[in-house]
Amino acid sequence: MRVFCFSGKAGWTQTGALREALSHAYHAGPWPEEAPFELHSKQAPFVLCLAGAGGKTSYLKQLAWEGRAAGLGPAVITTTHIYRPSAFAALDSSPEAAERMIQEQGMAVAGHLEENGKISFMGWDWYQGLCARARLILAETDGSRRLPIKVPGPGEPVIPHNTSLILCILGMSALGKSLEEVCFRIERARACLKMHGCLRETVDDAVLECLMAYGYLLPLRKAFPRAKVLPVFHQADDAGTQAAGIRMLEHMGEWGGLVSGGFLGEMSSELF
Repeated sequence: MRVFCFSGKAGWTQTGALREALSHAYHAGPWPEEAPFELHSKQAPFVLCLAGAGGKTSYLKQLAWEGRAAGLGPAVITTTHIYRPSAFAALDSSPEAAERMIQEQGMAVAGHLEENGKISFMGWDWYQGLCARARLILAETDGSRRLPIKVPGPGEPVIPHNTSLILCILGMSALGKSLEEVCFRIERARACLKMHGCLRETVDDAVLECLMAYGYLLPLRKAFPRAKVLPVFHQADDAGTQAAGIRMLEHMGEWGGLVSGGFLGEMSSELF
């Protein structure tokens, strides 16, 4: 696993854990002093949401793994759909059942089992019950049909009102490829690129920057002013794409962003 974050005088630094990188990222902007995954109060969980394309589930699993190892008892959910977990499953059950699984096994993956083998959201009343019982909630909130980039449609992503941190992920594997090949909701992406003077059919740095800024960062920062909204350029699996990700974050002035890759080799990849 490789995760690069900006760490003050040390500049862009590779960290040994995703939680460590998030701690640096969280404090790279004008954020409060609380570190990620810390409770804001005894009555409220820390809610971390994943939006975008090209790495959300990898991040979800790695954050869950690290949260479990740290004794934080993560509750993993989706407000859209994810594949059925092979372990830690609390499906079609109450918030109390999810809490029991967290107490017994260190984490729970909770949701409604669909006929296609995926799980989906249990609803907002159920979510409120979970918030009363979980210390850390990790939520995948966006769908991308396994493509590396997208622009969200109306009502996307589906983010809970009490979210503390939103990671907006786009996949670096899209670089050099045609929009037609790698982009979900391509007509919305073309409209976004055209509006901001960046319409082209081959994905380059400028395309990724534009889709990140105008598809995710700016709308979500406006909609969730109390949350921290940070960019992530994932699938940076070699030195070239790592350098490109850092270059884009610097050009955007996003010193709290992350550049990452290599998650498939982690133990978390088989977690659920």
